[in-house]
Amino acid sequence: MPQLDKTDTSNIGRKGNILFIILIAVALLAALSAVVTRSTNDDHLAYGDAATRDEQISRLLTYSSTLSAAIRQMIASGADPASLYSNLSTLVEGDVGWNTAPHRYKIHHPYGGGVAYMSRTGPSGNSSTVAWDTAISPDSIVTGVGGTDVTIGDIVFIADVNNNDSCERINDKLYSSITMPVMSDAAFTALFNATTTTIDGTNCANCVNRAQACITNVSGNAWGYYHALLPG
Repeated sequence: MPQLDKTDTSNIGRKGNILFIILIAVALLAALSAVVTRSTNDDHLAYGDAATRDEQISRLLTYSSTLSAAIRQMIASGADPASLYSNLSTLVEGDVGWNTAPHRYKIHHPYGGGVAYMSRTGPSGNSSTVAWDTAISPDSIVTGVGGTDVTIGDIVFIADVNNNDSCERINDKLYSSITMPVMSDAAFTALFNATTTTIDGTNCANCVNRAQACITNVSGNAWGYYHALLPG
């Protein structure tokens, strides 16, 4: 009588185990790939955010420095330095009086300072925008900067800054230090509303002798950048 073939069940079991292990390995590889991809995307996003912030900070610092250089050029072109503190015009194209001569005291006019107006460093209403509400306070004084701390202002450029990290980064670029001077709430509000303010040891001790800096208020819920454009 012919013998019946007997199936080797041990081989079937081994093949099944190998297939199961392969499936597990494929699943683990897919999971690992997803984690690496997500991590890479997060890194790119973080890098992109930092790059955007730094680009806007550079734009802000360049803008204030350009304003300072323009004021000096206005003086070289005949504008009276003593008159700039009271007569400096920040009119922009479209404002009443924009095209009314004389133009020598108009910092944004082509026949004056010639600096294109920049109201913010990024899109309006975007949380990533570093600075906005740029303005100039002609009579404000930064104690220790310029020849006088009493009678002549320093023509101070001001801008609101979006958060603590941006403010620290501005100071890091200026002074290689993230330390932020702290200003009293009242003085901070006045300065960044373009109200004539004297910055001194009583309201911002670490602002004294600093021509420019990013600062915060005592409450720690607002940040702003200032730059003395023409120290008096």
